Amino acid sequence: MREQLFDVFLAHHTADKPFVMEINTKLKQSGLSTWFDDEQIPPGRPFQQEIQQAIPKVKTAAIILGKNGIGRWQNLEIKTFFSQFVKADKIVIPVLLPGLDEVPEDLLFLKELRWINFKSVEDRDALELLIWGITGKRPKQELQDNLLSTTSIETNQPSSFNFDIYFNQGLIKLKLGDNQGAIDDYSQAIKIKPNFAKAYYNRGVANYNLGDNQCAVDDYSQAIEIQPDYAEAYYNRGLANYNLGDNQGAIADFSRSVQLFYEQGNMEMYSKALEVMKDIKKE
Repeated sequence: MREQLFDVFLAHHTADKPFVMEINTKLKQSGLSTWFDDEQIPPGRPFQQEIQQAIPKVKTAAIILGKNGIGRWQNLEIKTFFSQFVKADKIVIPVLLPGLDEVPEDLLFLKELRWINFKSVEDRDALELLIWGITGKRPKQELQDNLLSTTSIETNQPSSFNFDIYFNQGLIKLKLGDNQGAIDDYSQAIKIKPNFAKAYYNRGVANYNLGDNQCAVDDYSQAIEIQPDYAEAYYNRGLANYNLGDNQGAIADFSRSVQLFYEQGNMEMYSKALEVMKDIKKE
């Protein structure tokens, strides 16, 4: 028998269960399959073991956060999902319940993702966003009270939401040291928003980390073309040019970064860039 796959795992605090049960019901009424602990974990089974076994069976994870904070098992779920989902290129969606307006500071890795904020249990806009995040398809019409017709969904074209997904996945992979994975995600993000300087800059960082200085220079140059006052891009391009043996190009880049860092009030990077430029000039 073919093993059942779930569209979304609902990670939540026990105190928020009544609200999450409502979300679970609405998602199921919309035709989605959900992994909800009350429905999937038999009595007497260890939570940790069941959660581990669920990971390969789910496509996305909704990390549901309420004013009650993070539950014991939810904390385990967050850490487990984030590390394993990122490796598997799966989507993690932060969901904020009423009473919480932003992701808590101690969950910085979630703050970098676009989150969904439910204002009430009847918040249709938030529910539509959640369905969009899970399926990758934008709801075409308002949800019906009890059922979202399968004909009311259109295939999602490249959008800001898709860009956010690729950009944030790239950022996470970059922090985890998966530079090639970050390059792949940023390349997808750039296809959607070709004029977003930060995506080129971050891809340049990943290329630099892999030792591909020429690709790094190309990416930093593109970021600078889009954002001429991008001080960090000049600084990093200077490092890459120096590694390529282009000392004059490196000095020109560091000189420009020194000027921009000073104008922008970043005195720490101003001093750092100035010292590097002086060292190169001595050679």
